[in-house]
Amino acid sequence: MSVRKTIFGSHSERELFVSIDSYWSTRGFVLYPSLPFASIFDITKLNVTPEEKSFLFKTNVDYTLCTKEGRPVISVEFDGISHGFSRHGRYVAVRPAPRNDPRRAWKLDVKLRLATEADYPLLVVSYHEKNPVAEDVHLTVGRRFSGGVGS
Repeated sequence: MSVRKTIFGSHSERELFVSIDSYWSTRGFVLYPSLPFASIFDITKLNVTPEEKSFLFKTNVDYTLCTKEGRPVISVEFDGISHGFSRHGRYVAVRPAPRNDPRRAWKLDVKLRLATEADYPLLVVSYHEKNPVAEDVHLTVGRRFSGGVGS
C-alpha cells in the first residue's frame, strides 16, 4: 500500500484550493477538501431515485466552506477534466466527457439539482475561474457571500 503524495487530483485543483482558502481563512471560515456529499446534505430526506441515492452516498464535493462551527456555507466542484461550469443550477461541459467517466454530466447535474432545491450554493468551476482577473485584481469563489454568511 502506498500513501499518495497529495490529496489533490491535479496541480490546478490544489491552486484553486489555495486561492479560496487564502481569502476565506482570514475571515473566520474553514475550507474542507473532499467532504462526503452526505456530510453536507441529509440524503435520507432528499427526493431521489435509488440510483441517485446510491451515487450520493459514494460521492464527495471538492471544496466546502464552513463556519468555524462546521455549518456548510458554499461548496465548489472543480471540473478540470471537461472544463465545465454551472449555470442556473445546471452543469455545462465545455469538452466531451472523458472515456473513464461518461456519466460526468449526470453526476454533476444531480448534485446541482439537489443543491438548488435546498437553496444551497454549489458551484462548478474550471481553470479560468481560479485565475486572477488582472495582476492587482484577485477575485475568489464565494466572495459575494461575505456580507450574509453566518447571519
